[in-house]
Amino acid sequence: MSSAGTAVPCLDQRVTLELLSEPEPAQVPGTLEDCDETGLVRVAVGKEIPEWSRVRISAGEDYVVCGIVVEALAGENRHVLGIRVETDERRSEARVPVQVRGELSVIRPTTGRQLEVLITDMSKSGLGFQTSEKLVPGYLVKISTEEALVFGEIRHCAPHGKKADKYKAGVLVHTVLFRKGESGYL
Repeated sequence: MSSAGTAVPCLDQRVTLELLSEPEPAQVPGTLEDCDETGLVRVAVGKEIPEWSRVRISAGEDYVVCGIVVEALAGENRHVLGIRVETDERRSEARVPVQVRGELSVIRPTTGRQLEVLITDMSKSGLGFQTSEKLVPGYLVKISTEEALVFGEIRHCAPHGKKADKYKAGVLVHTVLFRKGESGYL
């Protein structure tokens, strides 16, 4: 999830994809075809790799990043993958891994929707979590945990897992109210 060095590989450079979604990670050789400033990398490989697979891209020791295959264009002997790279360079704050259960309520638009979430990481201004339903970016939400109430805005939501039966979402935090025992909030 972070690049090992600052060097960015050249187009047409040989890379290795490690399939992290597999029980025993396999390595697949490929060629870097394109990359852009939004974190999308295109890699051509000789093997079909399903969308939503988690991969590690290596180009020598100077460039190692992780990402998710968000598109897979199949050809006869050549498959082009669009991989959304997750690098620290795209994050302005460090994220802390956590495992906190909570309940999310959509408060705008008013839908009455409530669902369980598993918060997987947090930073000063955001939360990452898993859920069983797709959420629309821009929704305003409240997340209740044993320790706090968090109000914020859904920034992204994408399928997560082999069966795409779960979603990984992120919230930009607007306000946090910490619980003060049984009597209320601070």
